[in-house]
Amino acid sequence: MDDVIVLSPTRHKLRRAVKVVNETFAELGLEKHPDKTFIGRIERGFDFLGYHLAPGRLTLAQATVERFLERAHRLYEQDRREAQGSLRSDAYIRGWCGWAGELGVASPALSAPTVEIHTRALPAGSRRLP
Repeated sequence: MDDVIVLSPTRHKLRRAVKVVNETFAELGLEKHPDKTFIGRIERGFDFLGYHLAPGRLTLAQATVERFLERAHRLYEQDRREAQGSLRSDAYIRGWCGWAGELGVASPALSAPTVEIHTRALPAGSRRLP
């Protein structure tokens, strides 16, 4: 496991915790990724393990939605090029939207019903992503 989250009620306790984490990482020969390190107030929310956590709210992180759309688009393009008209993109979209819906989390950029409506509204030969 390489994902760590530290929450602290005070700045002083946070500084002590960060010091311990840094020392432990140094002993283990680990480094923090500068783009994935966030120190700030949780009121503004933060991304962790594909989710955006904020007080009283859990949504999918924007990067999670973007990766979904990129992969769905790639699969759609592969389906389109194949002579038999594979349905990998449909299966992936339905599976991902089912997963997101089962989690009960929202996404400001995308909702499972939106993707389903877009994919069902078009004839099978002319499917496109929203």
